[in-house]
Amino acid sequence: AVVSTQSTGTRSRKKRFVTISRRNPRDLDPIELLARVSESELCKPNTFPKTPDELAKNYSLHLTEIMDEFAPLEDKVIPADPGPCWFKGECQAAKNVGEKQKGSTWE
Repeated sequence: AVVSTQSTGTRSRKKRFVTISRRNPRDLDPIELLARVSESELCKPNTFPKTPDELAKNYSLHLTEIMDEFAPLEDKVIPADPGPCWFKGECQAAKNVGEKQKGSTWE
């Protein structure tokens, strides 16, 4: 995880970011992908491994290679915890007021 500091007014708070790997689905051409999978060892029963573990490993290996040809993995940095999407505007302002009141002395 990548950690960066984001300044907010007089206070500074740390905002955490994570790096994820993803494939862009827009890069996929379904017709070409189907043709490539059809030509691969995944569709040739005479080349299937003998055990389920080997079959799963073979499937993962070949499908990953094919997907790397059509839609390579891309790294993207996103906020680790963006918080609830509804918690904006008035809710955040009310929370800030409450936090300020907790810190002040009541006489």
